[in-house]
Amino acid sequence: MAVAGMVLGILGLVLCWLPFVGWACALVGIILGALGMSKANKLGGKGKGMAVAGLICGILGLLIGVILFVLATMAVSSFDTYVTKSKRSEASLQLRSIETKIKTLYIDKSRLPNSATVMPAPISELCSGPNQQLANKPQSAWDAAGWQEMGFSVDEPSRYSYEWIKKSETEGEAIASTDLDCDGTISTTKMTLRVTEGNLAATYDEPTPD
Repeated sequence: MAVAGMVLGILGLVLCWLPFVGWACALVGIILGALGMSKANKLGGKGKGMAVAGLICGILGLLIGVILFVLATMAVSSFDTYVTKSKRSEASLQLRSIETKIKTLYIDKSRLPNSATVMPAPISELCSGPNQQLANKPQSAWDAAGWQEMGFSVDEPSRYSYEWIKKSETEGEAIASTDLDCDGTISTTKMTLRVTEGNLAATYDEPTPD
């Protein structure tokens, strides 16, 4: 029993980076090590050293394994969060570009651009495209009057579709839509432009849940 506890304890320590496999070896090593120590005490200490070694190695293996698992889980979660934020930054950058171009048009012509249809494609096509992206289209394809007036287009594959809606002569909104995890739930990020006392000001809403 002491020998088995020592062997499994050492295996648990060596394989601690393998969830469940290493943990099982460590746990059984702890149990057999403890039983081996109890048995050794009754036999005048014979095999007690191996039992103690199994117990210690098992405890260390289980402890290190749990710590590694927690750290790995945190790392994966942090990476997923980073990737999601990186993908969402596209919408923020493009909406800022739309804001700048519309403000330039307003300063020049004292009006908002006409409404512009969804481009480069409906977001329903996102998950069926290569690498889950909408294929880029040349500027000439952004032929809706609003896009042409503001001079906006996306010249690279995109995870978002964009739409500009002129709601009145003094207000409009640009909407970036996506489905980053392809679960059918559309997330939108909206930028609203309003004319206040002759100045065009923008407000941004937080992205809706995806």
